[in-house]
Amino acid sequence: MKTIVLAIDFEWQSTKILAEAKKYALAFKAHLHLVHVSTLVTKPITYDPLEDSEQINLQPELAAERRLLKQLCINLKEEGVQSDFSILEGDVSENLLRQSEKLEAELIIVGHHQHGFIMRALLKSTSEEALQKTKIPLLLIPLDA
Repeated sequence: MKTIVLAIDFEWQSTKILAEAKKYALAFKAHLHLVHVSTLVTKPITYDPLEDSEQINLQPELAAERRLLKQLCINLKEEGVQSDFSILEGDVSENLLRQSEKLEAELIIVGHHQHGFIMRALLKSTSEEALQKTKIPLLLIPLDA
């Protein structure tokens, strides 16, 4: 296994998901790619010509997400896991699958909330949508336990 994709959303359970993903990355000596699908990217973005021409000054919230992902990658490297990240916009499930296919991931790790029968009937979680659409193995980490 060369590449594992981890869907990360910065909820309080992200620590649990990251710890599990780290175990798999270390066990398989795989590269861990963190994917965060942000709702913030759709807000207006300003460009600062004094900054590097390849960079755009993003609103503070998105910049904070980027810093957090960068720090997570630094921490993972210190723990022996090679990693990088993507911040994408739009539909979580579609972007997660598209990025996983682009990276030729061999495993996708996502958190999964358990819902009652009625909730399951009314709503589909991101992990359930991804499970139905992907041919890449999907590891669901229960978040309610």
